[in-house]
Amino acid sequence: MKDVDSRSSSETVRFYGEIVEFTTPLEECYRCAYCKNVLEDAVQTQCSHRCCEKCAENIKKSDGLCPIDSKRLSQQVFKDVCARQEVLRLEVYCPQKADGCQETFALQDLLAHQEKCQHRPRDCTQCAVSVIRRDLRRHLLEDCCNRLISCRECETLIPYVTLEAIFLSFRCRVSLYINENKRIYHSPIYSPQFKIRH
Repeated sequence: MKDVDSRSSSETVRFYGEIVEFTTPLEECYRCAYCKNVLEDAVQTQCSHRCCEKCAENIKKSDGLCPIDSKRLSQQVFKDVCARQEVLRLEVYCPQKADGCQETFALQDLLAHQEKCQHRPRDCTQCAVSVIRRDLRRHLLEDCCNRLISCRECETLIPYVTLEAIFLSFRCRVSLYINENKRIYHSPIYSPQFKIRH
């Protein structure tokens, strides 16, 4: 699946499931003859046309004809090592360009960049909410509904989301606080929403 913006000098395509944008228009020699996308694991037919390895398998399972010249493909196609290497050297923008990442790199470095890109969304390990990597630490400390809140008196760790439910049955010897309205709270949290009911 490709999305070409004719007003732009770059092109957005899908590569192994990841949407990537090339810094320059994709040359036809790097485009699959069958799916018209960037070559993935390039192979060459006997009639010298390039396509993705999976696309070649799909062609063989269907009518078996080359999509360019309609010649019948033989059972054997050849790995195009040169094209594979050239495709991996093509320069792309970070997929998180719209979110602020301005880096460009060779397509072969995409995975390594994604592992460290501070603009890439990640799922919080505690609540599964999608958070941009650079904000993950703050989210875990301040926003996550499953972050642990520690009692200053007894040092019990309690998930933030279950505070009120736990307080209904929790009996810390010294950590209960009675305010001027005779409402009882766990000492680190002085908010009516965490009132302990009896």
